[in-house]
Amino acid sequence: MLQKMGRLTRAVTSVTRTLFVPTRKFHATTCRLSEIDSTQEKLLAEPLILVDEYDCVTGYETKRDCHLKKNIMEYGMLHRAFSVFLFNQQGELLLQQRSNKKITFPGYITNSCCSHPLYDEAELDESKHIGIRRAAKRRLSYELGIPGICRVLLRVI
Repeated sequence: MLQKMGRLTRAVTSVTRTLFVPTRKFHATTCRLSEIDSTQEKLLAEPLILVDEYDCVTGYETKRDCHLKKNIMEYGMLHRAFSVFLFNQQGELLLQQRSNKKITFPGYITNSCCSHPLYDEAELDESKHIGIRRAAKRRLSYELGIPGICRVLLRVI
């Protein structure tokens, strides 16, 4: 198993190195936000969970404001996020290429799915990380069409 993971890590590192372009904009800018479509506009209005450096909830803000480079750099606006890595029974990892219309990391090849738990009662539930599990299931269904009945194994890092 460790040998497989070593090859996988090298392969992902190799893919990342060949796709990384330093001139790309990683975070939203006012100019980039003016170019978005109605679907992205709706997603940018979602309330994200603001946290401090210890992951304690401090409030909420829209995804739009959380992803503005100015807010990140000047105010240290931290928010919860998660990454999903889907493996099949052969140990192969599903990667996806982000849409060129995405505000952050457009066109990049990334993990299977990533997003944010929302600031609502169901996804704020921290007992056994159930809120993040619910958020992951919601996004797996939306992005990849994977039914919500799938089991989400969670490793918190």
